[in-house]
Amino acid sequence: SNVTATTDAAIALDGAQYAFHSVPVQSTRGFLTKTKDLIPPTLPIITLSKVRHSLDSLAIFQRAELRCGLNRD
Repeated sequence: SNVTATTDAAIALDGAQYAFHSVPVQSTRGFLTKTKDLIPPTLPIITLSKVRHSLDSLAIFQRAELRCGLNRD
């Protein structure tokens, strides 16, 4: 029931029940590339990214996951 803010992905993801992804869309690929080994494959990720254009933010996030080698199956 405790919420803690941190900029350290390892600390934030350790024991997490879910994750909020609030990185700008244009930075998603870089962020996921750096943190993919810290993200458990079963961890639910809730994206809060805003898309400037009429693109589907979920589709962008999923493509970034695939390009970074995250297997969320």
